[in-house]
Amino acid sequence: MKATRLNGSATLYSVESKRLCCSRSECGYTTTSKKRHELDACPRCHKAWVNALGAGKKAAPTGILERRQYQVDIAEHGGIGRCCCENHQFNLEPKLSRMTAQELSELPDSERELARCSHIVAARKAACEPENLDALLAALTQQEQGAGP
Repeated sequence: MKATRLNGSATLYSVESKRLCCSRSECGYTTTSKKRHELDACPRCHKAWVNALGAGKKAAPTGILERRQYQVDIAEHGGIGRCCCENHQFNLEPKLSRMTAQELSELPDSERELARCSHIVAARKAACEPENLDALLAALTQQEQGAGP
């Protein structure tokens, strides 16, 4: 997965997924198959298009397969992170949002890792790369000074 720091923030990242999705939102086709490639025609849309033409009906244009992008904030939930993916939103986020800041800070590292989706892990890895590390350290220093007495 490719993670890119968003301009103006040290903790916000855009993470490109391995999943390919149809550009037509009404189609809903997604795949991780290695047989499919980015910018290929969507197989579900293409099949519907061929069937409509065969029946003499007007056909909707076919979609193309695109990589899904996820927005990640690695500073949320006491450094565990927050992602807009379905796994995080529906499985991990409800558990984390019920915890207090104190409970989050006391979580052992093993449980903190289990509370992160693969997109958060990729963003955290990118944050530790040299070109992003200075911005992250400056943001953490600023946050620490703001939280002080």
